[in-house]
Amino acid sequence: RALDPQLHTHFVLFNCTWDKKEERWKALQTGDMFSGALGREQGKNTGDYVYTLGSLTAGPNYTLVLGGTNSFAITRRPIIITPSAGQNKVFGIADPVFTYMASEVLQPNDEFNGELDLALEMFQGKYHRKFFNQLITSQLDVDRLDYLKRDSFFTGVSEGSVNTQRIISMMNVKDDELLIDEKGVYSIENFLTARMFMYWQVYYHKTSALAEHLLVKILSRAKQLISEGKQVEAYGNLKYFLYKTDFEKATEEDVNRFTQLDDTDVLSAIKTWQNADDFVLSYFCKAVVQRKFPKTVFSSQKFEESEILEKIERANQKFGIENGDQLVEQINRTLLPYDNQKQPIFLLKRDGRKIKLEDAETQILSAHINQPTTKNILFFPREI
Repeated sequence: RALDPQLHTHFVLFNCTWDKKEERWKALQTGDMFSGALGREQGKNTGDYVYTLGSLTAGPNYTLVLGGTNSFAITRRPIIITPSAGQNKVFGIADPVFTYMASEVLQPNDEFNGELDLALEMFQGKYHRKFFNQLITSQLDVDRLDYLKRDSFFTGVSEGSVNTQRIISMMNVKDDELLIDEKGVYSIENFLTARMFMYWQVYYHKTSALAEHLLVKILSRAKQLISEGKQVEAYGNLKYFLYKTDFEKATEEDVNRFTQLDDTDVLSAIKTWQNADDFVLSYFCKAVVQRKFPKTVFSSQKFEESEILEKIERANQKFGIENGDQLVEQINRTLLPYDNQKQPIFLLKRDGRKIKLEDAETQILSAHINQPTTKNILFFPREI
């Protein structure tokens, strides 16, 4: 019985088929009915796609054949491009790069015509060969091996040095899963502890942590002042984001401007804000530019609330302000050297069995570095 795909809804409602020879609708036999649904050929880009019978059936007594020449169409998605207002140039110089706002954000990977599909599947762990994802993003991926060795060399922290060649030579693949030969257990433990030392001595060092936090505080303070109706001097892309209020959905202009934003824009603003009327903004900017960071105290335990309040009060008295709590704060950093629950590292025994790293009889440290450690940092003005 021939079916016209465009009229499939009528088939379901009236339980009948079109007789091409007699050119009229005919009902199925009593008790028989259609079930399932039509399908179409695979594809997500614009174009015409041929219908298929999909899961549509009328039961074992009928042979369904598609009729007609109709196809399913995916049409182009309209996007309205609105040039940004206020763009201009001084006579005699080259035109600037014109900015604009798009009504829609492009679908992921559209700019590359789908060429990144395979890479995205690997990063997201959807690729059928699991070890590709493990090599790219796991607790023992090539990126960690690379930055650990590089940063150890350039910072002079020898504790971060690892034997990457030894680790790579110990890698194996079984059932599409990345495993480490059991005899490489100490190289893996050395890698995990070296990474832990690098975090505490470099990435989470109290000065590094404070510098990062101050940058966040500066931009947050500028944003807060603007939200209160106060003028904050800023230019270009940084000004765009500071004065923007709607961040619910990123626009094409947001993406374009963000990719153009760099540390030069931020540092230039910080230099300017040293002379801001707001004391807190000015204080933090001077601390960064003049390299006079607030004083810090490091502890494995949380600081007492009374100690923090006492320093806030002293800051208020010293600077004649009422918001000393902006200058005194407790921050923390937490590190889990090895997560034995999320993508654990497996060892391959000589008999072909795989075991978790921490379950190996030869392991020394792995069973003791799978708990998170938190370090607390209290910063406050050096003047107090």
